[in-house]
Amino acid sequence: MLNRLTVIFCTALLSLSLWGCAPREVTVTRVVEFPVTVQVTSPPLVTRVVETETIEVTRLVPAQTGSRFTGRLVVAIGEYPNSLDLPQVDSAVGRMVAWQLYDSLVAADAQGNIVPALAERWEISEDGTVYTFHLRFGVKFHNGEPFTADTVRFSWERGRNPANVNDALWNNATNVEVVDDYTVRITTAEPIINFLRLMADNWAMVPPAYIAQVGEAGFASRPVGTGPFAYSESEPNGFITLEANPTYWDSTLPKLRTITFRWVGTAEERLALLREGRVHIVSGLEPVEAMPLLSTSTLRLIGYPQDRLYFIAFNRPGAGEDSPLEDARVRLAMNYAINRTAMVSTLFGGLARLSTGFVPISNLGADPTLLPIPYDRTVARSLLAEAGYADGFELEMACPEQTYPQFDAVCEWVKADLAEVGIVVNLTFISPDTYFDLQADRALPALFGDRRTGDGTEALSRLNGLLGGSDYASWYEDDISAALGRIRTTVDPAARAALYVDLQVLMQENPPFIYLYEPLSFDAVNAAVQNYTPRVTGVPQLKAVSLLRP
Repeated sequence: MLNRLTVIFCTALLSLSLWGCAPREVTVTRVVEFPVTVQVTSPPLVTRVVETETIEVTRLVPAQTGSRFTGRLVVAIGEYPNSLDLPQVDSAVGRMVAWQLYDSLVAADAQGNIVPALAERWEISEDGTVYTFHLRFGVKFHNGEPFTADTVRFSWERGRNPANVNDALWNNATNVEVVDDYTVRITTAEPIINFLRLMADNWAMVPPAYIAQVGEAGFASRPVGTGPFAYSESEPNGFITLEANPTYWDSTLPKLRTITFRWVGTAEERLALLREGRVHIVSGLEPVEAMPLLSTSTLRLIGYPQDRLYFIAFNRPGAGEDSPLEDARVRLAMNYAINRTAMVSTLFGGLARLSTGFVPISNLGADPTLLPIPYDRTVARSLLAEAGYADGFELEMACPEQTYPQFDAVCEWVKADLAEVGIVVNLTFISPDTYFDLQADRALPALFGDRRTGDGTEALSRLNGLLGGSDYASWYEDDISAALGRIRTTVDPAARAALYVDLQVLMQENPPFIYLYEPLSFDAVNAAVQNYTPRVTGVPQLKAVSLLRP
């Protein structure tokens, strides 16, 4: 659901430095109205308020230069990237900066759909192991080098080098065959249901001749891609500036003249610079950081669900096979017993989505019609009585101490709500270093709290990790295991999405977890920023972004 809070935009507070230089300036006085929208995808969180104020604005407006590239966007980042060479990048921030330089054969749009990029079209074999890509003609790297099928093979061979941080992301393919200059055939050892998405997120194409000329060190210091922006300059632990690629294969993009990623060490400093108009975008804010910005009229807040689920796991290794948890009615009763609406409102200011299961709204197959298990103590007590536990029982529970925002309080809340239906929980907080070692060893008690983060695409890796027999698996049910098996072997995305819908219903009827919440993330942007869409992955594309010039 979309909630909108419209606030006043006062253009007089915007700094001229944001617009870059121009040959001359003229004085303009005019009356303007700017509604600014705060978007929050979640159940209703804020009261709708609409205020529009007409103000007279006098300011210097840079004259048009005739170039289709205009504006200098400044993005504050909380860490300086270890590299701009994607096989070596080790953080989401680094990926956000680096991906502005490159293209892959395919891309993911803002809704997560796979769309053409350097490949105009492709076919997939019936068994799901052979991908034939037909490449776009006439694409040039920033240095003028042509993009061809040989480029794809070179990029794959280079990316899968074991010395790379991310070599496994290229080793999903077992062979890359050049069919002709503009056709390439890629083979996988077995069907990989999300192979195109892995390619879109990781397979950046790089220029063979340029790397042969300057070497790996030279490429690392001045990377070259086919992307909408080209490397311009940088200062270690300071800034990275990219400039528009005038020969980008999509002639309508980019819109901006330059982007500068400015490293600013603390969230407080980043937000101060945002308020002052010295940076345009601060991303990945927690609700507690975002809420004070609601009253800042020169900013727009965009809220979106994280692909991150918090839960209390039912742990068969810790509970034993004669535990009350073996009865599905008991596990369902414990879900009914938790007042998650009050929890989210009290601890997170309402800025979190109640989980319906383990397939969040950003993932393939998420069912928007499926409601969370409601809070109802009467139903909880009835289910416990049906299972033979009308007088309740006692369980051990552990949570990682001071590891996640407000999670200690969440665990205390769960303990208190379970006590209201007769379940006595002995809660222990354990230091994270010890806690996650115990989890890997399956040595945590009957209940344990944790979270799982995904990549904004599918829930399969998350489900496999906790239900599929890995070291972190905490529960097993034959019907859930069979459903996961069907998902693993279904290549067609539409058919797989339908299987996820069925699985979500099954996992509510026979819950392996107490489902808690999915927090919202917030990006704060200057109101002059247009066409900016955050991504759950934390890697937004900035090629369509522009700056409003009132």
